[in-house]
Amino acid sequence: MQVHQLLDYRQNPTVEEHLRLETAFNDLFTNQTGYDALDQKIAKTKAKKDSLLLVLQYSKLPLHNNASEMGVRQRVRKRDVSFGPRTESGVKSGILSRPLQRLKKSWA
Repeated sequence: MQVHQLLDYRQNPTVEEHLRLETAFNDLFTNQTGYDALDQKIAKTKAKKDSLLLVLQYSKLPLHNNASEMGVRQRVRKRDVSFGPRTESGVKSGILSRPLQRLKKSWA
């Protein structure tokens, strides 16, 4: 199963395609490789099937959460570059300034 197949499904969801994609997922994640670590990862992914394939039930769901991750990434990058806040007032100012920075960016 590839991302473009899920994107195509979102554009035109059908029962047949839903069943085909679910079968492809099952086929992909029922394989045993003989490598314990890899087999454990495959089993963990298969256990998350319901949440991973929510797009099959709700075709309007995004396939990724990059917007959320990018918001967190900016804060972490700033913290890493500046080696974190050095005072309690620095912590408070960071807490107050981040939402303002996001608001300013959304108006631009």
